[in-house]
Amino acid sequence: MAFHQLLRDYINGGCSVWRRNVNFKNATAVCLGYSYLGTRRGVDETEIRLSNYSGTDRNILALRDFLQPIATDLYSVILHGSVGDGHTTGYSDVDALVIIRNDVFADPTRLSAVATKLSAARIFMYRFDPLQHHGWFAMTEQDLAAYPESVLPLEAIREGCVLSGEPVLRVSSLLQDRSVYEVAARRMVNKLHYQLRDGWRPKNAYQLKSLLSEFMMLPVLYLQTIYGKGYSKRDSFRDARTHYSESVWQAMEDVSNIRRHWKYIPGYLSAQILSSRLCLLYPIRKYWPSAIPNEVAPLVNDDFYGRLLTFVEETDALLDEIGQKA
Repeated sequence: MAFHQLLRDYINGGCSVWRRNVNFKNATAVCLGYSYLGTRRGVDETEIRLSNYSGTDRNILALRDFLQPIATDLYSVILHGSVGDGHTTGYSDVDALVIIRNDVFADPTRLSAVATKLSAARIFMYRFDPLQHHGWFAMTEQDLAAYPESVLPLEAIREGCVLSGEPVLRVSSLLQDRSVYEVAARRMVNKLHYQLRDGWRPKNAYQLKSLLSEFMMLPVLYLQTIYGKGYSKRDSFRDARTHYSESVWQAMEDVSNIRRHWKYIPGYLSAQILSSRLCLLYPIRKYWPSAIPNEVAPLVNDDFYGRLLTFVEETDALLDEIGQKA
């Protein structure tokens, strides 16, 4: 998990505005971390066949074209989430997994060039959704032999499509202890509990969407902790519901309702700032006064945030019960 977090931070943390190739300071560390992956072996090989992206969104197509110069360095680029399964809404952002070929990690300079291109490619995600709050999910070709579902469940990939590269994946799942999933669930619960308990409230649309998106991760993180394996986010809302009291689950229904009715249309200046090619402006996105959509604003009052907090607290209690039974 530590390696994949380092790889993801490395790819999404670069700034490639002023130079064609940036030597990220962590290139050598990433390559060293990669060398330890070869000691792992998974079990139960399965074959996943994906269809190619058939949509017409200009930003997704531009993303595909932009990555063409490094196509030989990438094993596959996979869209998952609502863009991947073709069920986009006004709330949708770009969930994309990039699988980097093994030989890229033999040379920190080559890895730096690939990371620079991937980092710059995020601009098309931000143009698709100016409120996008994450970048690439990232793995290596070697991960397919010992796939860590705690990073991204295989179910998410099965529901997606290929933007470029290999459409067939032969994957062996890495056996991971249940505690790996519990750590991820606890981290999210603690973060949300800290924010909501201490009275923090989103000040703009970007912050609100980030909060709601993290909140909607709780069901899948909880179920993954129960079963000790990856779980479909789509199925998690149906399957986790019976574990919560009916009154508490209403908070998730409220958030889902906001998601269905979400319509964010930035003004001209906001659009220029939020989807700027200047990655030096990316941190501004969290604080830019992007107005919360009119359809949503009346729904996100103190009572609403109180219900979110109660849901988080019940999730914490449910996680405690799992630990007691283990």
